[in-house]
Amino acid sequence: VVHPGPGLHMNLDYPTGLTLTPPDGVSLPKATLAAADVQTLTSKELAFAVPMSAAAQGQYKIPGTFRFAVCDDGGCYPKKRTVELLLTVQ
Repeated sequence: VVHPGPGLHMNLDYPTGLTLTPPDGVSLPKATLAAADVQTLTSKELAFAVPMSAAAQGQYKIPGTFRFAVCDDGGCYPKKRTVELLLTVQ
């Protein structure tokens, strides 16, 4: 989830994306998500819902890269951030 800071808004036209690299034992329907896959995309919020499952109990770390852009009155600023999702299976 991204909430732009004061004076900023999400760039709704930027090719937003989330690319994940699941470890062994973790399944994702899609490892690469694009703007068409977002759960929420407004000027104030960007959010992806990432369905996932694991073959066994435990805690799994799913590394990835998140691409998005925010804008203000002066321009737009593409961002590329390293992320890590956590999956806990009981």
